[in-house]
Amino acid sequence: MLNPKIYKFKKYTNYKGKLVPISFDKDFPMKVKRIFFIYGKKKFIRGDHAHKKCSQFFIPVSGSFEITLNFKNKKKIYKLNVKKNIGLFVPPIIWCKVRFLAKKSAILVLASHKYEFNDYIETYKEFTKYEERLK
Repeated sequence: MLNPKIYKFKKYTNYKGKLVPISFDKDFPMKVKRIFFIYGKKKFIRGDHAHKKCSQFFIPVSGSFEITLNFKNKKKIYKLNVKKNIGLFVPPIIWCKVRFLAKKSAILVLASHKYEFNDYIETYKEFTKYEERLK
């Protein structure tokens, strides 16, 4: 099982603004098959589930977030915001909860799989049982 990883993006700045390119080359951790945005209000939770097969890559578009990941009997909290130019890679079989820390926040999510209802693990109890079976 892979572990979550922070990726730092290059940023190019001039008097007109900033450019942050993302290349889907051999260094990118997954093939992208789906893209979606998550919008949220301050202090609200989104996600709060895990995937059996799908990896996800979270990129802040506006605002700031706290992403809590539970896996292998560990809990890790990542704070992301649009100013840091970083993204978070989250492999499958990791419980993921996103909490919005600012008004008008948005995250771009790149997914390794198309939407499949059966890929979702929707309760934490079900997740711990699934994770235990894989050991």
